[in-house]
Amino acid sequence: MDARTPVVEVTSDNFEGLMNFTKPVIIDVYSNRCTYCRRLEPIIEDLSKELNLKYQFAKLSLDREPNLVNSFNVKGFPTVIFLKNGKELGRHVGYMNKQTFESEIKKYFGSSS
Repeated sequence: MDARTPVVEVTSDNFEGLMNFTKPVIIDVYSNRCTYCRRLEPIIEDLSKELNLKYQFAKLSLDREPNLVNSFNVKGFPTVIFLKNGKELGRHVGYMNKQTFESEIKKYFGSSS
């Protein structure tokens, strides 16, 4: 997995590598039919460019990888999952603006962002 890629698409092929990634991982679980998921996408793109050196951002599609989405027990969209060393630290369900997203990152990973 390329650490320089701001946002990677999670697939069954790269999932294990993502779970073993050295940086904390932020996964956006989305559905193509979800309006709020589409509204969150540019915020994730911006944050991934700003914070790429500290965090690995990833996208997980319900439409392409339903089994992986089910393995996370996702109940609503969008769901953002915060992982460190392959372990879930927490999640946020629903849309959030950039300021709220940054607050969530600090809540789960500390204020060094």
